[in-house]
Amino acid sequence: MLDTMQVESFKDFIEALAEESISKKVFLKSNASEYTYGNLLTRVKRITAAVKNCGISQGDNVVVSLSDDFEMITCFLALVANGITAVLIDPDAKKERVKKILSTVSVDGWICSKENADAWELPETSLAFSVEAQTGSSSKLLSKLLKKEVSVQKNTFEFYLKDTKEFDDFQIVSGNEIAYIIFTSGSTGNPKGVPISHGNILSHLKTLSKQYELSQSSVIMNILPLYHVDGLVQGPVLAAYNQVSLIRPFKFEIAKIPHLLDAVYKFKVSHFVTVPTMLVLINKYSEGYEKSFETSEFKYLISSAAALESELWNDTVERFKVRLINVYGLTETVAGGLFAGPAPDSLVVGSIGKPVDCQAAIFDEDGKELGENVTGELGLKGDNVFKSYLNPDENNFHQGFFMTGDLAFRDPLGIYYIKGRLKNVIIKGGINVYPEEVIETLNQHPDILEAHVFGQNDPIWGEKICAAVVLEANRKLSPIDIVGYCQMHLESEKLPSAIYFVESLPKGLSGKVQIDELRKTIAMNSADDNGKSDSIRADIRKLAVKAFNTQIEDSDFGKHSSNIVGWDSLAHLSLATSVEDYFKIQLSTKDILGISTLNALEAIVQTKVSNQ
Repeated sequence: MLDTMQVESFKDFIEALAEESISKKVFLKSNASEYTYGNLLTRVKRITAAVKNCGISQGDNVVVSLSDDFEMITCFLALVANGITAVLIDPDAKKERVKKILSTVSVDGWICSKENADAWELPETSLAFSVEAQTGSSSKLLSKLLKKEVSVQKNTFEFYLKDTKEFDDFQIVSGNEIAYIIFTSGSTGNPKGVPISHGNILSHLKTLSKQYELSQSSVIMNILPLYHVDGLVQGPVLAAYNQVSLIRPFKFEIAKIPHLLDAVYKFKVSHFVTVPTMLVLINKYSEGYEKSFETSEFKYLISSAAALESELWNDTVERFKVRLINVYGLTETVAGGLFAGPAPDSLVVGSIGKPVDCQAAIFDEDGKELGENVTGELGLKGDNVFKSYLNPDENNFHQGFFMTGDLAFRDPLGIYYIKGRLKNVIIKGGINVYPEEVIETLNQHPDILEAHVFGQNDPIWGEKICAAVVLEANRKLSPIDIVGYCQMHLESEKLPSAIYFVESLPKGLSGKVQIDELRKTIAMNSADDNGKSDSIRADIRKLAVKAFNTQIEDSDFGKHSSNIVGWDSLAHLSLATSVEDYFKIQLSTKDILGISTLNALEAIVQTKVSNQ
C-alpha cells in the first residue's frame, strides 16, 4: 500500500495503481456494478491521451459534468493528474446558472452529455466530448472499451476513447496549480468560483487519511453528491488516494434506508460519510436495524456539511452504539478543517472540536482577535485553505485568515463551538442556498411584484426555504404555479418549500426587509390554515398538495407514487413528516416503506388515529 504521508503529487498515487496487488483491488462498488483499480487506471490513461490529442495541456480549464459516477471520477482524476483544471458543474444545473459560471471562467474544453451541451449552449472548443447516459448493470462505455469491435457513434467520448492508446508519461504538477474549480452560490445570487490547488487538496487528503485512521482494509461508504466537496473529496478522491474501496450502492431515498444499513454489513464498510439530514432520517426510520454498525470492520461514522445538533449526536451514538466524528469545513477549505473526534481531547458533543493541520481564530467586527468564551467570526488559515475566489472582489481574508462568516467561540480547552452565522445563507440538508439567487428568480416572474426568501428551522433539513410573495395588482398565482416556475430556473435543492402570499413586505427606513415583522405577518395569515377538516382524506389531500406542489384529486389516491407528478423521495419525506406532525402520530419504518399510494397512507393514518 502506498504511504500516503509521502505523496507529493497526483502522479505518485496514480502511477502506484499499476502495482499488481492494487490493480486487482475493487475501487468502486455498487449493487449494480464494480470497477477495479486496474479499470480506473486504464480509463485515466486513455482519457489523458484523448484530452492531450485535442491539444489540451497543463493549465487549461475543462468542464466536467457527468451523471455516471465512474465516468465523472475517472475524468476528474485524469484531468487533475495532468495539471488540467476540472471545472465542476452539476449535470442538473440550469442554463441561467451555467451562463453565469461561464462568464467568470474561460473554458478550453468540456465533457458532458449532448443534451446539456446543447441546452447550456457550450462554446465550440477543441475538446468537446459528448458522453451518453449510462444505464443497465454495468458501464456501457467500459464494455465498449474492452470489446473494441462494438461500433460507437462518431464525435462522442466513446469514439475518441475506443482506439486511444494509454498515456503513461505523467508529470509532477506544482502545488500552486489549480486542481479544480467548484462553484457555490454567492451572496449576490451569482456563483462564486472556488479554485482549489494541488497543494490544498493533497495537504487535506493527508489530514483526512490520518484523522479517519484509514488502512489497507478500510472500506468507505459515501453516497453524497459528487458535485459537492463532501461527496467528491471524502468519497472517490480519498478512496483513490488511500487505494481503498468506495461503496456507492444507490442514491439516498427513505425507502432504501434498510438497504443502506444492510450495505454496511454486505460490503464490510469501515467508514460511513454522511450529513446530519441523513442521520435524522436513519435514526427515524431504522427500526430493527439498530445493530447495523456493530460489525468487526466498522470504525467511524463521519458527519459533515452542516451543524450536528447535540440531541441528534447523542441519539445516533446511543441508538447505534457507534463512534462518531463531527467535521467542520467549507468548500474553501477542501472539505474539513476542525474535527470533533476521534481524539478524546476534541470529542465533545455539540462542538466542532479542534483545528487539525490548520489554524483557527475568532475575530470581532473590528478585526481584533478574541480570547476564550467570546463569540466572534471564525477565521481559518492553513495549507488546505484556498487562496482567492475567481473574482478577488469577493474575498474576505483578515491577517491571512479566511473569514468563514460563521460565528463561533473557543473554550479554555481549545474546543470550538458554532453559535450562528453572519452570512445570509440557508443551509438545507448540508447544501448552502443563498436567498438572493431564489429572490432574483422569483422577481423575474411577470406576475410577481416583489419577493423575499428566508430560512425556517426544520427538524429534518436543518432549514427549509420559505418565500414571501407580493403579487402584481389583479394577478393570481398559486404556490404550485410559483414552484413550477422556479423548477424551470433553479436546481431542485433551491426550490422554496413554502410559499406565503402577503400584501406587502415590511421594510425599514433603509428599504431593507424586516424579517421579524415578516415572520409575524406570515404567522398571522397562516393561523386560519391550521384547522383540521372532518375528513382524513381531505387532510391528506391538503398535505399532499403542499408536499408535491401539484393538484391532487380523489382519482389520484389509487395511483402509484411513480405516476403522480412531484412524488419523489424528497416529497415522500415531506409528506410523511407532515402527516406525523399534523395527525400527531408516529410512522414506523414499515409504514414509510408501505406508502406507495395515497390510499395506503390514508389506511395507515386511519388505523393509527383510531388507536389513539
